[in-house]
Amino acid sequence: MAFTGKATYSAFAVEVAVDVSDLIAVRARTVTPVLDLIGDTTNPVLARSTEHTWREDEYAPAFTLIASVGVNSATAATNIGINGEAGHLQVGDVLQMGTVQETNGIEHIQITSIPGGGGSGSANTIYVTRGAFGTSQRSITAGTSLIFIANASLEGESQRPDISRVRTTKTNWVQPIVKPVEVSLSMEGVEKYNQVGSEFDLQAGRRIDEGLRDLENAVLRGTSASTIGNGSTYRTIKGLWSWITNTHTITTAGFNTDFIDDAIESGWLLGRYGGYNLMIVGGTAQKLIDRLPEVTKVTSQDERNITRVVRTYESGLTAGPMRIVVTPNIDPRMFIITHTEDLAVVPLQERSFQFYRYALTGQSRKGELAGEYTLEVRNAVTMVRGYITS
Repeated sequence: MAFTGKATYSAFAVEVAVDVSDLIAVRARTVTPVLDLIGDTTNPVLARSTEHTWREDEYAPAFTLIASVGVNSATAATNIGINGEAGHLQVGDVLQMGTVQETNGIEHIQITSIPGGGGSGSANTIYVTRGAFGTSQRSITAGTSLIFIANASLEGESQRPDISRVRTTKTNWVQPIVKPVEVSLSMEGVEKYNQVGSEFDLQAGRRIDEGLRDLENAVLRGTSASTIGNGSTYRTIKGLWSWITNTHTITTAGFNTDFIDDAIESGWLLGRYGGYNLMIVGGTAQKLIDRLPEVTKVTSQDERNITRVVRTYESGLTAGPMRIVVTPNIDPRMFIITHTEDLAVVPLQERSFQFYRYALTGQSRKGELAGEYTLEVRNAVTMVRGYITS
């Protein structure tokens, strides 16, 4: 669905300005490729406040806990410090100490009790049976992964404490974007080149391009001071880059498909089981992707054109083709891996992009493009961002 800047179902009760959504749908394809791919929101709720909120479920990854203290292989200690995830564990759960690739063997442990009981999110210690199910005790250092295997329960036991993850409320601010136009009546009257009729209409079109560009910039790279805004304080969007914390950096020489797959896997392990369908890249990142050794070009000796471009990327963890979109509205060395289902560019109620034509005052025509938008980001913990160093 193309991006028009307007909610798919909305209509203004009273049109006090010119609706430019049809013009935006045409211009967004080239001016703002990311907005065009995301398309109009199908969310039945518009932003109805300058502080826009939404609810989302927390993704529950296959647990990878972190041991906060080391354990000796000869120690029969039954308590292990962990990184505060005990509230999502239950008695009987089976964990693995470390990874299979490590040289000193596999040890499974089984939880025997949790201080405060299951469902206590503040618990930092679990009591376990060491060397469970015939495995051998091993040493681990602080920081070793404890990988969740599965829950095990006894026959006929009573219901255990709730370990549900409570849905969380997310917030972003609505940012106004205003682009004024003023053209003298003299400029309107003189003959112009390139078949330009009205200079005012030409400049109004330019403001639409600039407004779209600013919106995509804000959606991708914006930062917010989390303020409601007033006549002296500006409201701004918290952009997609700021929402993501899973960060990967690489040198130009090291950028390859292994790096891309490792970045994708890092999000997959955080719960993005459905894969990704969008990789947003800057110009430098796109050039490096186009130069990947796996990209081959087969042409005849008579071929006079050179084509080397990668528009989709697919691996076993993307769960289908991942569209690569290059945009000038992001740092050339940045990239973001995400899914369009988790993104929505939402207009404030009755404040999607419109062009206001003001009454003639003095010897000039005046108007301005105005709109107010915010960004919904869901499951940001599973998204990936990266930067290519020099």
